[in-house]
Amino acid sequence: EGAARYANREFSQAALLIIKAAKSPSERIWSIIALNLDAEFFHRMTTRAYVFALTFGIRYNGVLRIYDATHARTIANLAFALRQLVKPEDVRPIANAIWTMIEGAWLLQANQDMNIAKPTLRILADYLKTAVPSFDSSVIQNTDFFPARPQSNR
Repeated sequence: EGAARYANREFSQAALLIIKAAKSPSERIWSIIALNLDAEFFHRMTTRAYVFALTFGIRYNGVLRIYDATHARTIANLAFALRQLVKPEDVRPIANAIWTMIEGAWLLQANQDMNIAKPTLRILADYLKTAVPSFDSSVIQNTDFFPARPQSNR
C-alpha cells in the first residue's frame, strides 16, 4: 500500500503540472493520455508492479482505494475537458473509452518485451479524431514523441 501511495503521489504531481500548463481542452486531454504512456511511468517494471498491486488490491481495501481514486480523478480530468468538446451524453462514454485503452496498455505492457506506448498513442490519436470531431489534433504533433512536460519547482 505504501508503494502504491508513493507511485500515485509522484504521478499525481506530474499530472497536476501538465493539466495546469494545458492551454486548451484538446491539449489537456492529450497531455493526460501522453503522461500515462510517458517513459518515466510506463515501463515494464512499473507496469508489472501496477498489475501486482491491482491483484492485491482485490483483497486489500487500502490499495483498492488508491486505484479507485486514480481512476475517478483521471476520468474527471478527461471529462472536464471533454465537456467543452462533445455533447453532454458523450462525455462519460468517451472518457471511459480513453481510460480503458490506457489501462489496457498498462496491463499489456507488463507482459511485453517491446514498448507499446507509441502504437497506443497512435490508436488513441485516431480514436480522438473520430470520437471527438472538435478535438484539435494539432496538439498531438507527432505520436512518435511525447510532449515536453513542465518541470516542477522542487
